[in-house]
Amino acid sequence: MLKANCRAQFTADDFQFIVRTLSRNRADAVPLGDLLADEDTRDCVVDHDLIYRELLDECRCLKVSPALYFYVLVRQACRKSGIDDREMSDYIAAVLVEFGRKAVAANEGGGTALFAYPYISDLMMMLKDAGPWERLMIRSHIADYSLFVSGVFADRVRAQNRYHGGPDLRFYEEIGQSNYTAASNERLVVETEHQRVFRNLGERFHQIRRVLNELAGNVLHLSTDHYLLPGHMA
Repeated sequence: MLKANCRAQFTADDFQFIVRTLSRNRADAVPLGDLLADEDTRDCVVDHDLIYRELLDECRCLKVSPALYFYVLVRQACRKSGIDDREMSDYIAAVLVEFGRKAVAANEGGGTALFAYPYISDLMMMLKDAGPWERLMIRSHIADYSLFVSGVFADRVRAQNRYHGGPDLRFYEEIGQSNYTAASNERLVVETEHQRVFRNLGERFHQIRRVLNELAGNVLHLSTDHYLLPGHMA
């Protein structure tokens, strides 16, 4: 089960990137020690618009982690849509990192294709005999997969639906929303951060899906054949 832990995975290169970017403007400069020592300071600094713009404007291959890259992009996109929730942005970024890696592996011939549509129905069948922990894992995975596919590859979903009879976006929204909500009610996540994140994602699935649609179309520039991560950029 994924965790909202992208902010905990920032690397030394990420911190150097942040310090270097902000140091160009003396008024916004931040000592490296402050970034490393205080979580609240780090959160505020990473929200800085200069970090976001530098990630988008840098023409060279970015020497940053996928965790920083996707967290900053998701956080900015969510805030622009009126969703000011760091934990939820962090979790969504973790979804993009995890499934993005799977998409890269699939494109390079080292993994299973992301668009194997019977996959969800197979998992739903497994819920019937699943114990509490396995049921939670299955529900969260189905919901994460639905969010990733409908959010990042909406055009691909529409094309598969139109020409091959595959599930449409409404299917993924209903499956994702219902499974996030069900996961939030599982006893194993009661009174944990997962419960709040799952509940919020269930309630706002459509809005988050639209946020990711805009992010994929306007910032990530994805094609149906490639998924770009830092280190996989032309």
